[in-house]
Amino acid sequence: MMQLNNIINIDASNNYLFDSRNTAVNFITLPFDNNFVSVIPRYLHICNPEYLVFNLINNANNDITMGTIQNLLASMSLSLEISNNEIINLPLSLLWSLNSPKIINNKLYLFIQYNIFFGDISLTGLNAHSNITIKISNNSLQNYVSSYNLHCKIKMYSDNIRSQYIDMSDNPIQTINYINYRSNPRLEYQCNSINELFPGIIKGIFIESANIANELTELQFYIDSNLNRVYDEFLIKTSTTKINDNLIYFPFNPENSYNDRHFNSFNGSLHLSHDQNCVLNLSFNTPTNLVKIYVLKADVLKRSNYYTRIPTSSHNHGNSGSGHTSYGHTSYGHTSYGHTSYGHTSYGHTSYGHTGVVNEALPVCQTIYHPIDPERNTCSILHEQIIFLQTYMMCTACNSNFNENALKQWLQHRTGTRRTCPTCREVWTNYNIYINAESPSELILD
Repeated sequence: MMQLNNIINIDASNNYLFDSRNTAVNFITLPFDNNFVSVIPRYLHICNPEYLVFNLINNANNDITMGTIQNLLASMSLSLEISNNEIINLPLSLLWSLNSPKIINNKLYLFIQYNIFFGDISLTGLNAHSNITIKISNNSLQNYVSSYNLHCKIKMYSDNIRSQYIDMSDNPIQTINYINYRSNPRLEYQCNSINELFPGIIKGIFIESANIANELTELQFYIDSNLNRVYDEFLIKTSTTKINDNLIYFPFNPENSYNDRHFNSFNGSLHLSHDQNCVLNLSFNTPTNLVKIYVLKADVLKRSNYYTRIPTSSHNHGNSGSGHTSYGHTSYGHTSYGHTSYGHTSYGHTSYGHTGVVNEALPVCQTIYHPIDPERNTCSILHEQIIFLQTYMMCTACNSNFNENALKQWLQHRTGTRRTCPTCREVWTNYNIYINAESPSELILD
């Protein structure tokens, strides 16, 4: 039982002083502007976006149904940006499937579930030039929704103790990448190149299809033609998580939940590299024409007086208390799942492959689908061609392209003006990650 003195302090005159953990909790509604951007005010201390609010158009001629809105928002997403850099991007279709929305007084409330993916947004101690925004992309509900709001839970500290709550720790976050597979109705789906589309530390996969909880008969996951996982109907019923009839969660470690963001919850995850060929095969009782795949991945948000995301596409994260933990670490030619050893790596310090310790985290970046210029598709560091679906980085000074991991190794061991392009030696300014492909938001299968 928690002792009373853990909650309050007693000073010498026996006056009861609230401990600094006692905070004021309140709710606030933030508007979105005409560009579908909502700015989180800097005067807030802690903000947790709880609901995206759709202000429905009250028109008797419009037959607004939940099914209509759900179908139309299939391409929409909600992103968190810090100083115009995207940190996470959540598809609204997944949020809808995870928790059915509610309509109250002609407003539709969609539960965002930020605690699963990001947690509280702390504005204490942020750099004066930093700003945090929530953005809606690909609005397709203009005939049904007049405007949007963000319903948030906020926490406020008293001014004299606010400075004590500048959280400088690393924050594990979970991100979502997704793709739709559409075809004529078929009994089997082969989802190829999972590693090329979604490289990095993968905790599990949400799979959505009509009545999938009852129709899916077998699930197979291959790595380099080797059968890594096979679930028959019994394991599908007992070892996957049924969200609803149309959505299940397939974990790579059934002992860890998708809604747990702690570092230990990624034990047993797979660390997929571009060099592996990963395939997900799905078999159904009756033909289906659409399967949606949402991949749940790990990232680390480095917090000092600003936020920096450390992508995990080629990282291992260690624990300063318990040593070094490799979450499903993959090396060339060999894969170990959930392997744990003990060393001296701390969160936020990253090694790329086996090349050494990183000195300083790179700035937050965006991921952009952009076919590479065929005349500039050779990385001058590796002297290898950048192939289809491979990730690369581009110098804005000389337009040279580099393999993402190779250039990150180059930049990571340099700071300030020493971070230069390996080709032209100009200071590197473009930290976006490009994928050599058109946007794969939907693939049409033959």
